[in-house]
Amino acid sequence: MGSITHYDIIGDVHGQLDTLVELLMRLGYREESQGWSQPGHLAVFVGDLIDKGPAPGAVLRLVRRMVDAGQALMVVGNHELNWVRDAYQHQDNPRAFIQARSFGPL
Repeated sequence: MGSITHYDIIGDVHGQLDTLVELLMRLGYREESQGWSQPGHLAVFVGDLIDKGPAPGAVLRLVRRMVDAGQALMVVGNHELNWVRDAYQHQDNPRAFIQARSFGPL
């Protein structure tokens, strides 16, 4: 990755994969083998990636690939923390947690 000249701040995705992909494309990002990237840009996800929308699992995978490739940073939001809390409360029965949450395709 080259020098960063732009930080693209993205928040409140709420599991809306199609909207996130459209936003990334409008910002000039292109999907490559390692994930979405744009030279000179770093996406900064500021939380609330999951919950509400139909594809939280896919959103998390997309963002994780970008973070792993050095194309993004992520700050955990209250919706992610709520899921961690809920998962902890279901640690003896993970299936109950999965059934209680709408993960969309994982």
